[in-house]
Amino acid sequence: MKLTLYYAPITCSLVPLVTLHESGADFDVKPISLKNKQQHDAEYLRINPKGKVPALVVDGEVLTDGKEWTFDHWTAVDAYLFWVWRRFGVFKLKIPPFPSYADHGERMMERDSVKRALAFEREVQAQAEKAAQRIR
Repeated sequence: MKLTLYYAPITCSLVPLVTLHESGADFDVKPISLKNKQQHDAEYLRINPKGKVPALVVDGEVLTDGKEWTFDHWTAVDAYLFWVWRRFGVFKLKIPPFPSYADHGERMMERDSVKRALAFEREVQAQAEKAAQRIR
């Protein structure tokens, strides 16, 4: 099975990235820079005509929003809840007073799959920033 994730930092693309890491599957990641408007490039629009990320290509079949992926034990819902929790920090918003929710976010930060996904996200952001500086 060939899996390719089209991913953009600081978006809900983090959900399938963490999920794929969690699954242990072999997959490729194609970074899409929203800052540089790559989601509107003709090449990406052939993958997802809506110009949105993420997109997951499984053996040539493109899955975008509206399709669900779940796994036997750990589920994509965990990654989604983490992404929502993380957005509070990114935008410096007050986290809702639900101790279990905050605990879930902290536990997710300790998962190897999340650490790998966030490290990759930092790399992609740094590369996009360098590319943006060359354009200026």
